[in-house]
Amino acid sequence: MFPILKRNKYFSGKLMSEKDFQDEQDYFREKHKLHNRFLHGYGVVTGLDVSISDDPPGKVRVEPGYAIDRMGNDILLLQAQVADFPERGKRACLIIEWAERETDLVPVRSSEVEEELMAATRVEERATLRLDTARTGEEELCEDDGIVLAVLKKRGGVWRVDKRFVVRRVSRGDSHF
Repeated sequence: MFPILKRNKYFSGKLMSEKDFQDEQDYFREKHKLHNRFLHGYGVVTGLDVSISDDPPGKVRVEPGYAIDRMGNDILLLQAQVADFPERGKRACLIIEWAERETDLVPVRSSEVEEELMAATRVEERATLRLDTARTGEEELCEDDGIVLAVLKKRGGVWRVDKRFVVRRVSRGDSHF
């Protein structure tokens, strides 16, 4: 549950390796995630409102916003996104999740391989949307590492946002050891 937090100790003449720099980033990322989890909890902080899209029609729309997941990751949706409704089923949970991907590739030469390889110079944190149709019953069952933004129900062949569902909001004191 709690990561072992070790930070770099600098001194003159210390030879820094890739691992030292990665450890430095990991230390501060884990501290920030602990802060989020135990001071703020998890849920939507602001925005991330869900509606049925008019443009394009027949999709669900999520407005920009910010949330914190159960692991303490910041989930930032910078612009509105749309998602297709499920092809089957009559109920779905719309879930926003934290994700990362490597970006900004540059060529790298390796002494082990003659050809030039590509390596990422950055890691982009981003939000992804997922529709969970596999689970039934209470909305809380849809949650795993993501945040449920809405419950969608299909009635008479038309998908609607269930207005009875209450989105989990971040509040102090709701974290548990």
